Amino acid sequence: MAALRQVAEETGDGYDHFMAECVAEVLVSTRRITRDQLGEVRTMGQVSAAYHQSLEEYGRKWFRPKWFREGRDQGRDEGIRQGRDEGIRQERRDHARILCRRARKMFGREVAARLAALLGDNPDPEQLLDAAGAVASCGTGEELLNRVRSLPNG
Repeated sequence: MAALRQVAEETGDGYDHFMAECVAEVLVSTRRITRDQLGEVRTMGQVSAAYHQSLEEYGRKWFRPKWFREGRDQGRDEGIRQGRDEGIRQERRDHARILCRRARKMFGREVAARLAALLGDNPDPEQLLDAAGAVASCGTGEELLNRVRSLPNG
């Protein structure tokens, strides 16, 4: 490619343009580069630059070391897993906060604070469901707290 570029540049603009079109067609027909990657080429310098850019893109895409590709994939999967787990924990905290807010309206701040302590930072889904039922059915704050303490995960 460098030798063709040099000859084309030495012979003048007309030959340079002709050579650029010919080499571009060869590169496209051998699938070394796409027509889109070439754009509107006028000179061998432009063809050469497009070809080298295509090689770099191909190399980045396909010739990264196996450990890099595997590490990237593993990291992506681990990130997805961590994000999903954090989303679940956040949803549980939100549900616990809603339960405590309801308990505060029904039984006061102290009962709500003690309920929050019993539920903890990452309450079990069954514990949340049972605690919600207790908030709805208990008549006093102490009854609510005793019922939540008696839950399997309480």
